[in-house]
Amino acid sequence: MTSPDHPGGGPPWTVRVAMWSARHRWPVFAAWFLATIGLFVASLAMGGTNTQNAVSNDDRAKYEAAHAYDVFNAGGTKDPAEFFYLVISSNSGTLDDSAVAASVQRVVASMADVKAAVGGQQVATFSDIVNPLQAGPQSGLISPDKTSVRVVAHIKGEGQTVEDKLAPVPAFVAQARADNPGLTVYALSNTLANDEISTVITEDLDGSLRLTIPLTFLILLVAFGAVVAAAVPLVLAITSLLAAFGFLGIYSQVVSPVSPYATQLVVLIGLAVAVDYSLFMVTRYRTERHRRGYDSHRFYSRAVYLRRVALTLLAAVAIVGGAVAGGPLVAIGTAIALGIVIWALWRLMERGDPTQKLQAIEIASGTAGRAVFFSGLAVMISIAGLLVLDDPFFRSMAIGTIAVVLISVIGSLTFLPATLAILGNGVNAGQLAIPFQALGLTPLVRLLDRNRDEGSGVWSALTRRVMSRPLISAAVVVLLLLAMATPFTRLHVGSGDLTSFPDTVDSVKAINLMNAKWPQGSTLPLVAIVTRADEPATKALMDALSAKVLAIHGVSGPVTTDLSKDGKVAALNYTLAGGLNDYANWDIVRLVRSTVVPAVFTPATGVQAYITGDAAFALDQTDFYAKALPQIFVFVLGLSFLLLLVAFRSIVIPIKAIILNLLSTSAAYGLLVLVFQEGWLKDVIGFKPGVIESFVPLFIFTILFGLSMDYHVFILARIKEARDRGLNTNAAVAKGISITSGTITSAAAIMVVVFGVFVTLKTSVIQQLGFGLAIAVLLDATVVRSILLPATMRLLGEWNWWLPGFLRWLPQVTIEAPETESVEGAPATA
Repeated sequence: MTSPDHPGGGPPWTVRVAMWSARHRWPVFAAWFLATIGLFVASLAMGGTNTQNAVSNDDRAKYEAAHAYDVFNAGGTKDPAEFFYLVISSNSGTLDDSAVAASVQRVVASMADVKAAVGGQQVATFSDIVNPLQAGPQSGLISPDKTSVRVVAHIKGEGQTVEDKLAPVPAFVAQARADNPGLTVYALSNTLANDEISTVITEDLDGSLRLTIPLTFLILLVAFGAVVAAAVPLVLAITSLLAAFGFLGIYSQVVSPVSPYATQLVVLIGLAVAVDYSLFMVTRYRTERHRRGYDSHRFYSRAVYLRRVALTLLAAVAIVGGAVAGGPLVAIGTAIALGIVIWALWRLMERGDPTQKLQAIEIASGTAGRAVFFSGLAVMISIAGLLVLDDPFFRSMAIGTIAVVLISVIGSLTFLPATLAILGNGVNAGQLAIPFQALGLTPLVRLLDRNRDEGSGVWSALTRRVMSRPLISAAVVVLLLLAMATPFTRLHVGSGDLTSFPDTVDSVKAINLMNAKWPQGSTLPLVAIVTRADEPATKALMDALSAKVLAIHGVSGPVTTDLSKDGKVAALNYTLAGGLNDYANWDIVRLVRSTVVPAVFTPATGVQAYITGDAAFALDQTDFYAKALPQIFVFVLGLSFLLLLVAFRSIVIPIKAIILNLLSTSAAYGLLVLVFQEGWLKDVIGFKPGVIESFVPLFIFTILFGLSMDYHVFILARIKEARDRGLNTNAAVAKGISITSGTITSAAAIMVVVFGVFVTLKTSVIQQLGFGLAIAVLLDATVVRSILLPATMRLLGEWNWWLPGFLRWLPQVTIEAPETESVEGAPATA
C-alpha cells in the first residue's frame, strides 16, 4: 500500500511496526512481559517509589512563602527538629477540677519516660517538653474553656531518626488512653500525619484495583461478548501499569521524590487509557474478520460445551483440593491445572494459513492503531502542558501519567498485534452466547450477539434523528452544558490540609479537636522572616511590626521569636484563626505583605521582610496555578490545534473540537463545584465539602482534553475513511458516528467506571479528580460526541473540511492508512 505520509511508498511506520510485531509474535509477546515486569522489579530492587510527604511545604515551586525559609536558612541550618503536639481533653470537667489536672499532669510527666532505639541505643523520644499546666494560660496552650491542653515538644533529628524516635509513640498514646479513660488523647506531628496518610493512600490504591479490574472486565465482557477478547485489554492494562510503576519508582530514586498521589493517577489514567486503546484495536480486528466472512460464533454442540465446563471444574478442583490437602498434592493439583490451562491456550491459537488474520491485523493497525497513536499523542501533549509549571510536586504527577499513556500506546502497536497474531480467531473464544445456544435459548443468543452489522442499533437511529434536526439538537445540548457550567463562577480553589483527609485518621482527629477547643487559632502560623535581626534598630522595628500585625482582626499571640543559626535572621510567629484556605486569612497575608511590611521596613532601613506560613503557602500556590493557567491553555490548545490541523487538513475541525472540549470541561467544572465545594451528594458519596484543590482544575483540563481528543480522533478517522471512499460529508458523518458509537460507549463506560471508583476512595484530591473526569467523560461521550458532534458536522457540511489556500503546503499525514488485501512476507515465527 502507499501512504501520503510515507513518500517512498509502503505502509506508514506505525503499521510497519505492528506488522513486524505480528510476524515475530512470540519474541515480541515474551519481550513485552520481560520489559514491563522487569522494569517493575528493577524499581523494587532500587527501593520502590520514593514519595514526598502528603502534608508538607517542602520541595515546592519557589513562592515567596518558600523563599522566606531560604533566607532564614542562608546563614546555616539549625539542628533539625520536628514539632510534636500531644492534645489532651477532659471528657467531663475542667482543669479547675484537681482530679482532671492530676490526670493531665501524669500523662505529661510520662512523656519524659518514652524511649526509642536509635542507632542501637535507647534515647529519649521527646525533648524541650512544655508543660501547659506550668506555662499558664498566657502560653495559649490551655483552651479557653479549660477542658483541653496542648503539650508542645520537639523530636530532634530528621528522616529515619525521627521515624525511629516516633516508633513507641502509638503504644504510649494507647497506654495513656487506657490509664486515663476520662481523657481524650491524640498525638500530632508531621511525620506521624504523613505516615497515616500514606497508609490511607496505599489502602485506597489497593482497594481501587480490586474494584476497577473486575468491573472493567465485566464491561469488556458485555462489549465483546467473549471472555478472551475481554481479557486481552486487561493484560495490556495491568502490564502497562507495572511498567509505569517501575518507571515512576526509578525516577523517584534517581531524579527526585514524587507526589504521593502519582501512583494513584497512574492507575486512574493508565487503566482507562490502556483498556480503551485495546478496545479500539481488538474491535476493529474482529470487525475485519467478520467482514471477510468469518463467523466467530461457531457454536458447538451441547456435549462439547459440557466437556469444556467439566475441564474447567477439574482445573478448579485440582487447585483447591491440592491447597486443602497440602503436601505433595499441592504440586500435583497445580500441575494438573497448569496442564489444562496450557491445553486450553493451545486450543485457542489459530493455526494454518495466517494470511486472513494478518490482513485483519494490518487493517486494524492502519486504522484503529493509527487513531490510537494520534489520540495517545494528543493525550501526552495535553498532559505535557503541566511540565511548564516549575513545581516538582506537579511535575512528577505529569511524568507518571505521560509514562503510562506512552507505554499503553507502545503496547497497542507491539503487544496487541503479536497477541492477535497468536490467538487469531481464538480471541473470540468463551463467548457469552455459547452456553445459551447449547441450551437452546435462542433469544438470549441474539441478545448477546456482538457481531452485528456496522451501523446497526440504537446509536445509528439516534445519529439519524439528530442529523435530521441538527440546529435544535445542537442548541439544546449547548444550553444544557452552559447551565451545568454556571456553578463554576463560584469556584474557590485552595490547598488541601490535614482536615481534608478522613476523620478516622488520628492526626485529623487531633486537628479537629484543636480547632474546636481553640477557636482563636492554635496551630495555623503566620510567620514574618526579618533580616538584620541582630541589629538594635531592627529589633525595635520588629516590635513595631508585631504591634501592627496583632492589631489585625484574626491574628493572635503569643508572639514567639526564633533566630537563625547565625543569629542574623529572625522568624516572628503569630497565630491565625480558621483554616489555611479561608479568604479572610489570605486577605491578612496580602495586607501584611502589601501594607504593613512596607510601612515598617522602609527602603531606608535596608531590612527585608517576608511573610510565610501555611495560609501564605496556600495563597502563593493558588496564585501560582492561576498565573500558569493561560500558559497551559495556550500550550495545550495550540498544540492540539496543530495536531488536528495536520492530521485532518482542515482548519474547521480543530476549532470545533476545541470548542466542544471546552464545553464539556466547563460543565464538569460546574458540577465539581456543586458537589465538592457546595456539598451536593455529600452524604451519598461520603466526603467533606471544602475547597477544590488548586491543581485539580488544571489537571482535569489537561487530562480531559487529551482523552476527549482520543474519542474525537477515533470518530473523525472513521468519518474521513468513509468520505475518502466516496461518500458525501453528511453520509460519511452518519456512517462514521453510527459505527463507532457502540465502541465509544463501551470505552466511555470503562473510563466512567474507573474514574467513578476513585470517587469512593478516602483521599479528597483523588475523589475530586475521579468525579470531575467521570462526569466529563460521560458528557463528552454521550451528549457531545453522539449529539453535538453530528449536529454541528451536519450544519457545516463540506465546510468541515475547509483548508485556507495559504495552508495547502501542510504535509498530508493520514490518521488511517488505506486498506489492502495483500500481506507482504510470511510470518517469521509460527
